[in-house]
Amino acid sequence: MRVTTSMIAGNLIARLAQTTERIYQLQGQIASGKRVLRPSDDPTAAARARSLHSDLAQIGRYADNVSYATNLLQDLDGTLSAIANVVRDARDIAVQAANPTLTQNQPVALAAQVDQLIGRLVSLGNTQRDGRYIFAGHRTLTQPFAASGSPPPPIAYSGDSGQMQIEVAQGETVVANITGDTLFNAGGAANPALDDLFTTLTHLRDEILAGDANAVSARLADLDAHLSRVLELRAEVGGRVNRLQLSADRLDNLRISLSEMASKAEDADLARAVVDLQTQQNIYQATAASAAQIGQLTLLDFLR
Repeated sequence: MRVTTSMIAGNLIARLAQTTERIYQLQGQIASGKRVLRPSDDPTAAARARSLHSDLAQIGRYADNVSYATNLLQDLDGTLSAIANVVRDARDIAVQAANPTLTQNQPVALAAQVDQLIGRLVSLGNTQRDGRYIFAGHRTLTQPFAASGSPPPPIAYSGDSGQMQIEVAQGETVVANITGDTLFNAGGAANPALDDLFTTLTHLRDEILAGDANAVSARLADLDAHLSRVLELRAEVGGRVNRLQLSADRLDNLRISLSEMASKAEDADLARAVVDLQTQQNIYQATAASAAQIGQLTLLDFLR
């Protein structure tokens, strides 16, 4: 085949275009730190990286859920601790009131303290987080407990038994709440043979005012049952928090592993890219110099 000057020039131009494109790609890799900037750069690696990033996004959502559930349960534990202290204080008052040698004014003072504890308990039962009641079940916008009058009458529960299920992994959830009926035994939800905690304290107050030391002594068993229930719930919450911590650690490890895999699939080897860029620039300069020399040839150069 006869090789003409135009063919040589065309070939050089094509080589210049290819080298220019490669230089552009390498400059993009160095600037972004990514080897795969478009799916066409490496379809297999691009698909792999896209799948890994999707998994990482899902892990991020689970991690957010774990953090949210942990915060909810930690707030819950603090409130349960305060409720346990109220029950302990009520028990201490009952022990004092069970003493048959009380003076005439002491029962009134002790009963007033019980009223204060009832009010404190109602306030704790209506604890909110981000404007939502934490003991109302699914009815988080409805105040679960209300007291009116002084001394307060029996206090009803206005929430429901809904559990807040939060997904912390695929197919794995954790309950991030405790409902007020279970906590305070409203309607006998936890123990049908036991009055709810508010009613127990109301009876204690009335028995103290009546000077019925035997009834007050008998009421200690009910208070102990309520205290045991609150402490059991605290233990459950603690177990859930520990489980969430394990989930958080597992998600962190998985995130690190997937990030490394994504990096291998799409990140550029910067040292190699810099060397390749220098090589392509040298090729470009040599090709351009050759093209320039071809352009300077005349008919006389071929007749010599």
